[in-house]
Amino acid sequence: MEDCKIQIKGLKDGKHDFTFPLDEKFFETFDNSLILKAQLLSTVELEKSKDWMNLSFSINGTVDVPCDRCLDPVTLPVSCSDSLPLREIRSESDAFNTDIVAIEPGAEDVDLSQLFYDYVCINIPLVRVHPDGGCNEQMIEKLNQLCGNKKNSGRPEDAVEMIDSVDSPFAALKDLLNNKEK
Repeated sequence: MEDCKIQIKGLKDGKHDFTFPLDEKFFETFDNSLILKAQLLSTVELEKSKDWMNLSFSINGTVDVPCDRCLDPVTLPVSCSDSLPLREIRSESDAFNTDIVAIEPGAEDVDLSQLFYDYVCINIPLVRVHPDGGCNEQMIEKLNQLCGNKKNSGRPEDAVEMIDSVDSPFAALKDLLNNKEK
């Protein structure tokens, strides 16, 4: 992506600041991205010396992802920061080292798009649900119908109880576990 590149060839020694807005168009360029909408800003400080470069960045804002419970979009905050050295690839292991930003020898620029994408994705909460009462009521009602008319409050323990009430291929495994404990 051209929008997330920093021109390093000809860059003078010292600190250089950059900002990159990250929106849904940015996330659309990645296959199978769960991010529906985004309002993020990445601020980057690149410190360059004759012998080394260091990249410090932070990403802050919000993203919309599908709710795990009702599939409607839910807005979640994202805030992360890190500092990584920028280094030319000297060996095959450098290309796969996650503790550096590897660049090709003689590179004119560095593309930070994959780095930004990865950091945003790993900083989204694992459980992505609306606050209590915020889910799509029609979807929750349909789920309740499919699960034997039990009421789903949205709490995880209720979901487990609902799954236990549904005929499932895993029910036999649960029975085996229960018999073994006796």
